Amino acid sequence: MRRRIAEHPDPAIHDAYADFVRTMVERGVPMSVEDLVEAYDRVPTELAAASDPRVRAMVAATWRDRPITVQLALTDPDPGVRAAATRSEHPGVPDGHYERCLADPAVQANIARRLALTSDQFARLLATGGEAVLHAVAGNPHLTADMVTYLQGGQQGSAGSRVAAAGL
Repeated sequence: MRRRIAEHPDPAIHDAYADFVRTMVERGVPMSVEDLVEAYDRVPTELAAASDPRVRAMVAATWRDRPITVQLALTDPDPGVRAAATRSEHPGVPDGHYERCLADPAVQANIARRLALTSDQFARLLATGGEAVLHAVAGNPHLTADMVTYLQGGQQGSAGSRVAAAGL
């Protein structure tokens, strides 16, 4: 069926799928990397370097087995691309990039959700006061007993109070 559509003489028909995928990318609707390759007629590494940050973000969000060179999209100038690159646990953050990611407001909640935090990282994240970051930290499965106690308000502190007030 796809071959018949692709060979159709009417451009409105043979380009309909590519137009659909491009529209979904513009609207931020998840599409597979295979769909992107077909619609843009470019290999994933080229799409990861596209001038449009919406395309780069979609590639970062959907190309799970991307090589480390592409995973370094964590340094992309667009915060939406950096967030998309860290939203999923796989492929994860390359070694040596955790501190920079924890300091980046665009991605810190994504990282705080699953990284085994040190006491210093925990304190810095709570100090941001950002609700998304507080929720991410509170849901982190790697928290120590002391961190959990702090979040539950067992120790005095404004961060513990904010977390308690947020209903976490």
